Amino acid sequence: MKTPIKPIVLVSAISPLLLSLVACGSGGSGAPSDKIPTEVSDATNNGGEPEDPRNDSSETTPEEQGVNVTSDAFRLAERSGVWRLTSDFHHLDHQQESVDMDTTIARDVESQIKINSVLAWNYVDDTHIAIKDCFQFGSEALTLDQFNRLSIPVSDNGNDIDETVCDAPLDLDYYIISDSHFRIDARCHGNDVGTVSFTKLSTQSGFHQGSLNFVADAGENLSATSDVCGSRFQIDSLVTYPSSPGMPSAKEDFEIVEVRAPYRDTSVLLNFSFPKKKLDAGEYTVNNAHGPNDRGVTVSVLSTEFPIRPGVPAPPGQEIVHYAESGTVSITSVSERHATATFDLTIFNMGKLEGDFTFDLR
Repeated sequence: MKTPIKPIVLVSAISPLLLSLVACGSGGSGAPSDKIPTEVSDATNNGGEPEDPRNDSSETTPEEQGVNVTSDAFRLAERSGVWRLTSDFHHLDHQQESVDMDTTIARDVESQIKINSVLAWNYVDDTHIAIKDCFQFGSEALTLDQFNRLSIPVSDNGNDIDETVCDAPLDLDYYIISDSHFRIDARCHGNDVGTVSFTKLSTQSGFHQGSLNFVADAGENLSATSDVCGSRFQIDSLVTYPSSPGMPSAKEDFEIVEVRAPYRDTSVLLNFSFPKKKLDAGEYTVNNAHGPNDRGVTVSVLSTEFPIRPGVPAPPGQEIVHYAESGTVSITSVSERHATATFDLTIFNMGKLEGDFTFDLR
């Protein structure tokens, strides 16, 4: 039986790497400055006009290259607020695929993973930085040293290196483009493997990027407009079989939309995975048959507040994943940095879940 790529696993695996790039590194090319450039301002493009915060392009123009600085001069931790995170990384994952109950074969999954999401932190001093992201609920209070070491990527086998990105520590180049725009370029053995940029959206300490509303058969209804955030993922993968020449290669592409909101004492996350190269507006039907031409969607709901099944509560603090067994998702509008949709779903062991959401990271 073919083992499909699990988009929810790919997404959860990438977030530690992104956080590691906030302040960790091993130098860079050229001669980066150890001083924060005073000449950098918001007027870095458009002929001297401030950057349009609603620009939906993730491409870096020559004018946005910025000033190369050392990691010490980057000092992103001291700039409190809500920041949009835009990343684009190459991964190569060596896996085992189940052929039947007793047989597995080796496969390589080469992926390009693009992410748009948000981070928020409040820098009090070097002993206290409260940081949170949209990938998980809650915030952590860190020292500056902990913040700088926060996300050393750890692979599944416990190594200190995310070996799907590089088999050695990444070389990082730090750039300050403006007071509200920072970028880090990553290289593995001299080859470019990814980039992540940070664009400041507000000086607030909480997320205010959208809304999530639903009526649920199991659990409480929700109407949230505060501390709501969203993420967009584009995962383009090529699957090959290095030890099985007769096995054909396969493309497995996903577009993923996530929205998280406060729910009772913790939070709820809705994950919508579309087997498409390019997500567009329209109605999608819940199914698990991933094909590039079908308008299907796989939906999962994650929360510590939902029961395992009716009458059986989840263990305290354990985030339970429930999948939709039927229903539709209607995308009203979508881009790399925003999404608006309604949904009418039937969830395994939970019954009906009907509502709508919107988020905008532009």
